Amino acid sequence: MKCVHILMLINLLLISCPAFGQAVLKIHNADMLRQNQFGGRTVYGNVDIEYDIYRVRCDSAVVNKDMSHAVLFRNIQFTDTSRTIFCDRATLSETRAGRLAYLSGNVRIIESDLIITGKEASINEINNRITVTDSVIARYYEHPSILFSDDLVYETQNNIISSRTLDSVLYIDSLRYYRLFTDIFTYDTEKKLLTLENRFRIRSGEFKNAVSVTPVFEPENICAVARSEDLASTAFFSADRGSFYFDPLNFSVSGKPNLTRITHTENDTIFFNSDRLTYNETEEKGVATGNVRLKNNQLILTSGKAAYYTDGTVRLYHDPLITYSHHEISGDSMRIKTSDTELFPEDATVFGNPVYTAVPYENTPEEKNILKGRLMDLWFLNKEISKIIVSKEAEALYFIREDEMSPSRASNYLLGDTVEIRFLDGAIESVLIKGGCEGIYYPEIIRMNALKKIKK
Repeated sequence: MKCVHILMLINLLLISCPAFGQAVLKIHNADMLRQNQFGGRTVYGNVDIEYDIYRVRCDSAVVNKDMSHAVLFRNIQFTDTSRTIFCDRATLSETRAGRLAYLSGNVRIIESDLIITGKEASINEINNRITVTDSVIARYYEHPSILFSDDLVYETQNNIISSRTLDSVLYIDSLRYYRLFTDIFTYDTEKKLLTLENRFRIRSGEFKNAVSVTPVFEPENICAVARSEDLASTAFFSADRGSFYFDPLNFSVSGKPNLTRITHTENDTIFFNSDRLTYNETEEKGVATGNVRLKNNQLILTSGKAAYYTDGTVRLYHDPLITYSHHEISGDSMRIKTSDTELFPEDATVFGNPVYTAVPYENTPEEKNILKGRLMDLWFLNKEISKIIVSKEAEALYFIREDEMSPSRASNYLLGDTVEIRFLDGAIESVLIKGGCEGIYYPEIIRMNALKKIKK
């Protein structure tokens, strides 16, 4: 009983101990107290200290006389209303500018679904900043992801996480995974805004079959799952800078954005680049500007500006050009409808001065089939042009030959309100003219004169 009274007396002395000058600490509890000749205290067992917004618990602590400085040891836990911090050793102090805490040994910060770990950290209440250093890992469980860096800064007042030594970030959901490589990033957790300030690379993979990503999925397993699952496609994306809003997704990247997408199931590869790229999930629309170029096998699309809609529609502006095999199509603007399964045209419309040119045989590059008018519609079948209809002052020129190996024997120049041409295996199968029909037949010896006619 005597021992119990002694402990109660110690607790009372600790709790009621006055704070002098710049006192930042208040001791609420400890099992044992020792006081040195300078007025400092060493406390042991179930230590409970109040420090700024935190309640701090540890196994032992050394506190100076005026309660402005303390060193904590073992099983240290900082707790406030939204955050818990663990470490092996901590130093708490008051400076002229404000309060500082230095943490070391197995630092772990937990806030909602976010866990940040590292070997060292500092809590700076002067600028409301927590800095974690040395082998930093951040795990986010709501949408499983993991981050690796040498240091990480968490601005607690405005909820911004940043680093200038980022190594990589991984993310996974049931359909795909992503891996981001860069050096400098900033993420606003309230706005869900990720800002990348220098060159970055993203690798992504789309799973053939949906994988199980439960609420307790450990982000450390992302790489293992990505390696073990069969992928339907792999994509590589890079740019000089970018900003990404999440939920809903809205991003803008600039500085040579470049995309390569490999479809494993069909051995198909898409290459894309431009000067700037934006996407808005709410508008279901992406826009690329400046030197836009997309290549898919023999299909090449180029323009000064392109807009892509999630229904598969692509619109091209500013000198758009479609090149496919020996076909070339140009105009003032274009609308392309792609298939549901791949980025390849099903049909297209060319507005304003459309021109179709084809050099079907390499051995006679001067013999060009040409279609012109005011409006052009095209249809594709099995990745080949199957039909073209040109309307409004339509003109057509095509060369006639028996087969690929024989020389052309004549050419036809046609003029009408509408010209319809059907193709078979990339070659002209039939031609139909409607309204105001006019035709000129050029036999073999003068067959090249037809080019002069259509170029006028």
